[in-house]
Amino acid sequence: MDKEVIIAVVLAVLILVSLFQTFQLVGINNRMASGAGTASLSAGSSSGETYEQMMERMHGSGSSSGSTGSSSGSAMVGGC
Repeated sequence: MDKEVIIAVVLAVLILVSLFQTFQLVGINNRMASGAGTASLSAGSSSGETYEQMMERMHGSGSSSGSTGSSSGSAMVGGC
């Protein structure tokens, strides 16, 4: 095959792949706009919980002692 034909085929494949991905992105954007993805995003951000409440929820009951341990954690990093 000629070099120009190979380049033309590769270019055509790249254009087709980019068109396919464009349609996928439009579909994702439409789903996000319709509210399919906004319910999970707004649940955590608009709940009004404090940082301590979030840490308790994410890490369990041991996170309250973690705030006093954070100063020793930073000292460990400085010690390295």
